[in-house]
Amino acid sequence: MIGQPKLTGTNGSNEYQHVSCGIQDKNGNILFGTTGEGVYKYDGKLFTQFTVKDGLKSNYVWSILKGKSGEIWFGTSKGICRFDGQNIIPVTINFMIRPLLNNNYYYTDWSTKNTVWSIMQDKTGKICFGTGDGVYCYNGLNFTRFLNNDNVINKDSLQLKVVSDILEDSNGNIWFASGMPPGNEGFCRYDGTKIESFKPKSEGWI
Repeated sequence: MIGQPKLTGTNGSNEYQHVSCGIQDKNGNILFGTTGEGVYKYDGKLFTQFTVKDGLKSNYVWSILKGKSGEIWFGTSKGICRFDGQNIIPVTINFMIRPLLNNNYYYTDWSTKNTVWSIMQDKTGKICFGTGDGVYCYNGLNFTRFLNNDNVINKDSLQLKVVSDILEDSNGNIWFASGMPPGNEGFCRYDGTKIESFKPKSEGWI
């Protein structure tokens, strides 16, 4: 019996590091994001590893999205990367649209304000990135900060920091799950006009 391929730690990984996300690309390869080992691609026979040496901003990869055009987006602890199947390209959010943070005690080396915890592409093709300092949207040309839109009614002054999951439901509502500090805003729903928070049993860590 032929043995199965085995992942081998290469960057001094430990028991606290793990596979955090995965997706299948347009060619059938499986891509796994890890917390410390970068990205592994499995083609059905062999694993290929991608790390900062190959263009990743960080070896801590928390989220992966396959875009509608077939490109792969990686969310790392140091920002966003795009993979075209051959090259990993860093993508930068303009610092001019990012908030000035005076209180940084929430953040650590692996949970930074630039960490991209979640990625979602909506029905229009716009991609939303849930980061440590808010949600940013990319229309293919430019980034905007979700809550900087004057058309969004935000009566509860929600911040959408550390959004671990983003989902668009069948009715077009966008749901954000806000978990670790400085999030703790529970389930947040945007219905196209207003955003509001729900905390089942007063639990803000979702």
